[in-house]
Amino acid sequence: MRPGAGRQARSIPIPSIPKDAAGKMQDTAKTQSLTLAFPSSGARSSNKYLIKLDPQRCISCRACEAHCKSYKQSPEGAWLGLLVTVGPAMIDGQVRTLSGFRPCFHCDKPWCVAACPTGAMVKREEDGLVVVQSELCVGCKACMDACPWMVPQWDATARKVIKCDYCRERVGEGLDPACVTACTGHALSFQRPNLESRRVRVSYAKTVMTHPQKAKRPV
Repeated sequence: MRPGAGRQARSIPIPSIPKDAAGKMQDTAKTQSLTLAFPSSGARSSNKYLIKLDPQRCISCRACEAHCKSYKQSPEGAWLGLLVTVGPAMIDGQVRTLSGFRPCFHCDKPWCVAACPTGAMVKREEDGLVVVQSELCVGCKACMDACPWMVPQWDATARKVIKCDYCRERVGEGLDPACVTACTGHALSFQRPNLESRRVRVSYAKTVMTHPQKAKRPV
């Protein structure tokens, strides 16, 4: 079963998906709005890398998910990169579908790192990526309970936690993560965020989630 999109992020200043989003599609359509959960403004700011989705280009083909699973060889039921789709619903007289991509957000102060009792979950100083040191993971799942976006996933075969690390091996070779490379609509991009533009990025995120047709991508 795919992870539900209904788990809300902490202290999000914009609307989030209802917990029973699938069951409320008709109500959503009646209110003429589509919403998706998005990390709070402090969730990502000083990392060297950023995976960004342009919802105007996303066609919900899920090639990102398929390529991620193929490259990472993640087990059944584990989704390191997850495409969340809401809709279709009638918006301003048009049928629209809204998508959001959930990789790891590599938070400035990751709850998963704070929760890990063995030091297996670490945030790398050189690039800000949050990674699992598998040899130290004892499978307690504390990180899974701590993450508000359900990013850490369970590998039942290895009895350890796995997670999105932006395909760090590829990044180290100057390549984009597998999900970005596979995106058929070129909706995903791999960027180095401007550390001074947090306000602009948060404003853009709010607009995308509430009025996607009016969103103008920040430079």
